[in-house]
Amino acid sequence: MPAKIRRLKPADPKIRSAERYERVYTGHTSLQTVYRVRVPASMKLNLIPASPRPPSEPEDPATHIANYQLYDPLALRSLWTSDDSSHFQAVLVTSALVYVLIAVIAGKGRWLDARQILCGCGNLDGTEISEAISTAIHLQHKKMKPLFYAPDIEICGVINHFTKEMNTENSRNALVESARLARGCIKPLHECEACTHDALIIPGGFGAARILSNFAEKGTDCTVLPDLEKLIEDFHCDKKPIGTMCIANALVAKVLKGVKITLGKESPKNDWPHADAIKKVKDMGAKIEMKDVKGVTFDKNFGVLSTPAWLYEPATFSDIYDGIGKLIIMLKRCINK
Repeated sequence: MPAKIRRLKPADPKIRSAERYERVYTGHTSLQTVYRVRVPASMKLNLIPASPRPPSEPEDPATHIANYQLYDPLALRSLWTSDDSSHFQAVLVTSALVYVLIAVIAGKGRWLDARQILCGCGNLDGTEISEAISTAIHLQHKKMKPLFYAPDIEICGVINHFTKEMNTENSRNALVESARLARGCIKPLHECEACTHDALIIPGGFGAARILSNFAEKGTDCTVLPDLEKLIEDFHCDKKPIGTMCIANALVAKVLKGVKITLGKESPKNDWPHADAIKKVKDMGAKIEMKDVKGVTFDKNFGVLSTPAWLYEPATFSDIYDGIGKLIIMLKRCINK
């Protein structure tokens, strides 16, 4: 006997389909298992198996309806299938593939968040300007939003970048000076959390060795600013990539024991004037990989990427820009995995 189709009101207000249907059998004919497919706004796949009918319960064609529900994000129509399990499996697999495809497409359009740690404005006593700006440009080219943070502490011993002389009488605030680079859009370092961000980037500059740490003074026995040390550990625990440049590479080596980084090369000394840092970082337990100015070292185990940048004295601005560009490309791939 043919089945009747009964129109029902949506049970869930979130369901975007205009209507849903329920097939009701009116005769004692051979029963079919019916799969009901509905269309909600949710992206979740929700299968609710029908409760089995007890053997003692008489057949009632009006109530023997399977309650399999497949949520389809396209919200085009309600589908019906028969007792053919292979057909139902095909519908299930196809719908699952649709979910994956939509998730991939939606993911491609989402901008990622990269936290960039600054510590002043200027390579001699703060963040290296060209490294910070090159990083921000490459991040935006790769649909990653650079968000800036800096420690709210005083910089003792401001260096005149024209005469290279230090002024010990005056001091400046690292957060205020970093705001020059970030065009005022910056937050204190202690507000930065790994759980809400996709990547961490620390540009170089001598401020990394004087403000973010005391590596310039203590060398192997240095300590890293507690807020930054915790941040590096959190990003590592969350398996999120960390990118560093120039002398800032030494900070990650201090926090993550056994990490592989690059600090450029040991010779010639005129081209690599900071080569003595390599031995100090090795004594921390880090593995050092020799790279040129545009090279990038990637430690898969720690998710850390590093490039020498201005550790190479004869470098040009284009060299720095190209090397950081390679680092950002590799960092984006780590996030997509």
